Amino acid sequence: MIEPEIVWTASVKGTALLALAWMVSLAIRRASAAARHLLWSMALGGLLALPLLLLVMPAWHVRVVHVPALASFESAAATGAASPARVNWEDLAFFVWLAGAAALGVRLLVAWTSVWRWARGAKAVDSRVPMLESDRVAMPMAWRDCLTQVLARVACCFYWFHPLVWLAAREMQREAERACDDRVLRAGAKASAYAGHLLAVAQTLRPAGYCWATVAMARRSQLEGRLLDILDPHRDRRALTRGAAAVAALAVASLVFPLAALSPQQPEKPYKVGDGVTAPRLIERVEPKYTEEAKDAGIQGQVELSVEVEPDGRIHKINVNKSLDPGLDERAMEAIRQWRFEPARKDGKPVTVRALISINFRLADEPPDGLVKPRLISRVEPDYTEEAKNARIEGEVELSLEVQPDGRAHKIRVEKGLDPGLDENAVKAVSQWRFEPGKKDGEAAAMAATVVVRFRLK
Repeated sequence: MIEPEIVWTASVKGTALLALAWMVSLAIRRASAAARHLLWSMALGGLLALPLLLLVMPAWHVRVVHVPALASFESAAATGAASPARVNWEDLAFFVWLAGAAALGVRLLVAWTSVWRWARGAKAVDSRVPMLESDRVAMPMAWRDCLTQVLARVACCFYWFHPLVWLAAREMQREAERACDDRVLRAGAKASAYAGHLLAVAQTLRPAGYCWATVAMARRSQLEGRLLDILDPHRDRRALTRGAAAVAALAVASLVFPLAALSPQQPEKPYKVGDGVTAPRLIERVEPKYTEEAKDAGIQGQVELSVEVEPDGRIHKINVNKSLDPGLDERAMEAIRQWRFEPARKDGKPVTVRALISINFRLADEPPDGLVKPRLISRVEPDYTEEAKNARIEGEVELSLEVQPDGRAHKIRVEKGLDPGLDENAVKAVSQWRFEPGKKDGEAAAMAATVVVRFRLK
């Protein structure tokens, strides 16, 4: 059974195939009509082959560059009412496609049935040539030897929503008419007499309503360009050889088969920490900034975010689980996009994991008039030493420091130690922290500060 993904994938790949066909048609615009007709026939045949090949061929995965999606904002007020059901747009679009394809399929079937019934009631004109005559049909038309016409109509049924397919089918029919004209002229017909005959047919006769299943001899909408081509003595009217057709078919097959198999490599599904999957470790942290509106309103609290930590240590697919304030939610997401992790691992390989992150917003105590305290904006987490890890040492290291006007920490000193190795690593980490410097009377100034570095084993 055809799935929605098959239809949409075939449409995208079919667009690439048709775009290439248009470029080739421009390159061979001075070739014979038979060559151009073969081009469009092969392109439409490739379009019909794509969904079949997508069903039966194994996918050839190609690694693509990952482009992180914009963070989605999914905060909602907690209420007792059930959330309204969401419309599945993909299923709705597939239903619309199915209805359109079925409607056109019925139209084509009715046209074929009408022609078949007409042919049964017609009488043979010449036993040497399969030619029929009926008083129910006025416009001469071909209907038994129109395989390419059938391919075009079926392609239009399947890709009914795709304008390029309809344009390609029109071009194929136009080139089919010109190729037939070239064959008549190669057989020895005089160009002026043949053009006059076509003009008389188009002026006096009209195609029947079931011409969707046949090819009419002359259509008024295409007649002017067709007559000019017939009367052009320099037009290339050569027929295609079987060898040229075979080469063209091989070229199209060598393009359509890889195109059908080509598939972007799907991103792996995120793991959960546990069962052999280690937790990611934060190594670089950027603190969020308060918005002026939230600061003036005195808003404090916590924003809870669900994220995916990728194998490159970056965060993607950020969702707000617990909202605090729209502005602070956005600031929290802006900050954690800049965080860097040592990735989670499974069997020694970096993997994507889901994680929950809580961002706390707290308003600092008001400093004395004219003073603004330094504010941490970028943080590097310290490493555990193997000795402390094996000894299961946990706790806090308290450091005093001086934040310079350039936002860097200097004169770092251990005020309350935990372990010599951990104390040293805490000093190394804090030396890489970056601050928004303190201010005195509006000017950046060096200020003393105390920070606490926590060590916790996971």
